[in-house]
Formats: sequence, structure tokens, C-alpha cells
Amino acid sequence: MDIVTGPFVNVQVVWADRRVAEQRQTLRNHRVPAYVLSLVLVETTAEPVKVIAHRLGFASLAYFSRAFKRHFGMSPTRYREASKAARL
Repeated sequence: MDIVTGPFVNVQVVWADRRVAEQRQTLRNHRVPAYVLSLVLVETTAEPVKVIAHRLGFASLAYFSRAFKRHFGMSPTRYREASKAARL
């Protein structure tokens, strides 16, 4: 079996690099499900919001709370309280 060298090897490497870049972009574009998961965890668990933030990979509770509020219109704690009141 011959070892393939020349321009075809370079094309395969470039193609592979593009595929990896596409996959990274795909992962970046899937942040919304993380917010949906945060909504579900805040609503259905008794875990402290700080623990939920950490589980979802946020660096701080403050950053998680700001992102949650920006996405859902209220803080995670307020959302949890409102969802409890709605269930009663």
C-alpha cells in the first residue's frame, strides 16, 4: 500500500479542520437548551440556584442570574417563587 502524499493530503487536512470548526460553531449555537434546562432545574428542584449555576457551567452565580433574567425576564429566585405560587 502506498503512502498518499501531495495535494490530496492537504485537502483532507483542510476539510477536517473545516469540519471541526463547524462542529464548534454548532456547539456554540446550542446555548438555548442550557437556558431551557436552567428553567426546568430552577422550577422543579430544591437545589440552590448557586448549585444549578455551577452544574450548568457558569463561572459565577451573578453571571448565571443576569443571563437567566435577560432570557426569561426575571431572576431565577423570583421565577422559582412565582412558579411555586402558581402551583398552589
